[in-house]
Amino acid sequence: MKSNFKKLIIGKNVTIKNAIYRLNNTGRKCLIVVQNKKLLGTLSDGDLRKAIIKGGSLKTKITNLYNKNPITLPINDFKSDTAKKLFIKNHIDLIPITNEKNEIMDVLFWETETKNTNKILKNQVVIMAGGKGTRLLPFTQVLPKPLIPIGENTVIETIINKFFNYGLKHYYLIVNYKSKILKAYFEELSPKYKYEFVNEVKPLGTIGGIKKLKNKFKNDFFVTNCDIVVDADYQDIIKFHKLKNNDITIIVSTKAQILPYGVCKIDNNGQLEELIEKPELDFLINVGLYVMKPSILNLIPANKYFDFPDLIKVAKNNYKKIGIYPIYDNKWFDIGQWSEYQRSLRKIKM
Repeated sequence: MKSNFKKLIIGKNVTIKNAIYRLNNTGRKCLIVVQNKKLLGTLSDGDLRKAIIKGGSLKTKITNLYNKNPITLPINDFKSDTAKKLFIKNHIDLIPITNEKNEIMDVLFWETETKNTNKILKNQVVIMAGGKGTRLLPFTQVLPKPLIPIGENTVIETIINKFFNYGLKHYYLIVNYKSKILKAYFEELSPKYKYEFVNEVKPLGTIGGIKKLKNKFKNDFFVTNCDIVVDADYQDIIKFHKLKNNDITIIVSTKAQILPYGVCKIDNNGQLEELIEKPELDFLINVGLYVMKPSILNLIPANKYFDFPDLIKVAKNNYKKIGIYPIYDNKWFDIGQWSEYQRSLRKIKM
């Protein structure tokens, strides 16, 4: 039964940034906090997400973030059915197996103990595919941005496949620029999912086109730009959106940026307090993926150019609840600019 869990072990004094790095390298959603071989607790990506939402810096230590009372099972006294029930009830990624000294002897993982238990999402997806793709010139002088190749597929197929893996089977494509080429391409595809084209007679901005879908949605729906690919847990995003009762949830990415200059910190008298050489700043950036309640469509004007920041302003003025769902920087890429497009190609080949 022995599993390879040693890469999941971390100390209690590591930073959020280091914990994110470890999660990314292991591909897991949870780490195990250990000191002197003794189990201290578990640290999930949800724990890190909560800390980031509350304004925590990537340099913050996890000392007060991890779960100090994790679910565990004794090495000599548990049954597989018990583990399965715990996984399903608590929706956790792993369960440490410990001995009488509270030392970790093994780890059980969700995917090996629970089979065929994942729920299929029934939400619909709106893809904003009408832009000119000016950042990808000269390719987009010939092809619409959604049909730019990425690996063996096009951009739009790559985006749809991420959703389709979670059971999402209904897509609305908001189109304008070179829409005839895009429609002809889809006629040749014969995909296993349902798709509908929504035509913009004139450009309506980054979000204005979805007004044409009013009364189409009974459930919360995804909206994604057509130049970003997000490798996230869409089921968890929907769960988070509903739990917080958000009207709009914006998927954001943690981003550390090193300022290539020395920064002067001064006091109230204009005297230098400190010179910080090339400081690292933490940001949360909008990646271009959202979840919305159907009622949000009432805030969007018909046949008017309307960008997403305009929607946020109107939503806030109408006291709508707007939340964020953080993901890690390596879980998405923006193929709308050349440097990121080339990075995405390298990532897909890995």
